[in-house]
Amino acid sequence: MTSSRLPASYGPTLRWKIILGGLGLVVAIPALAGALYFGFWGAENTAQLVMGVGLCVLLFAVGLGCALPPVLRKSLILNTGSLEVPGLFKTAVIDRGDIKGYRVLDVQGFKVLQLECSDGKGGNGRKVQITLLFQPDEILEKWFKGIADLDAQRYAWKTCSAPSGPGAS
Repeated sequence: MTSSRLPASYGPTLRWKIILGGLGLVVAIPALAGALYFGFWGAENTAQLVMGVGLCVLLFAVGLGCALPPVLRKSLILNTGSLEVPGLFKTAVIDRGDIKGYRVLDVQGFKVLQLECSDGKGGNGRKVQITLLFQPDEILEKWFKGIADLDAQRYAWKTCSAPSGPGAS
C-alpha cells in the first residue's frame, strides 16, 4: 500500500449524483410549485393556505434532504491505518487491524461493501455496510490487500473437489 496517495476519499460517481439529484428534484420541484400555487391562488382561507404551503414545503425539504446528503458527502475515506465512513451525524472510524474480512453484496441492485469488524473484546464484533456509489480503484484494492475476502473463501469452500467430512472415502 502506498501511503503517499493516502488519505484517499471516495464520493458518488457523476452517474449517482445525477440519479440522486434528479430524484430529489422530482419531489422538490412539484412541491415548490404546489407551495407557490397555494400561496397565490389555491387557498380560500388561512387554514388552507397554511396546510397547503406547509405540506408542500415539507415535501420540498424531504426531496432535497434525501437527495443532497449522499451527493455532497464522501462515502469512504481511506487513511494509512484506518478508514472513515461519514454518516449524517457521526463518522465511524475503523482501524485496519479491526477488520476481520469483507464481502461485496448485491442489495436491491446496489453493490454494498460489508466489513466484518472485531469489537476489541473478543466477541463477534459488528458488520459495517458501505454502499458503493463510487468506482473502486487500485488504491482501494491495495488498501484491502491482506484482509480476508470472505466471498472468495466461501466460493473456495463450496467448489472444493476433495471429499471431506462424514462418509468421505
